Amino acid sequence: MTAVIVDDALRDPFRETTANRWRAGIPSWVAPQMVGVTVRRMVSLDVLVPTGRYVRSDDTKGRNGGKLMRVYALNLAAPALLHPRTAAGQPAA
Repeated sequence: MTAVIVDDALRDPFRETTANRWRAGIPSWVAPQMVGVTVRRMVSLDVLVPTGRYVRSDDTKGRNGGKLMRVYALNLAAPALLHPRTAAGQPAA
């Protein structure tokens, strides 16, 4: 799911993304609640940064059509992307 979101943002010249653009790329077996959890986690890690702008949702299946939703910018300099990942409790080499 994160790959779909990041890939969409990388295709944009301003590295911006919204759920309207990447919603169709999320596999059908992913629970809708997991999408929100994933986006919130990406925001908490500064991988996605809210731009302060909003667009209208085109999600009529989820009954969110017409509601305002955030536009996010991809932060390629986010510390979570720059630091090596390690196993829990083990220092990086």
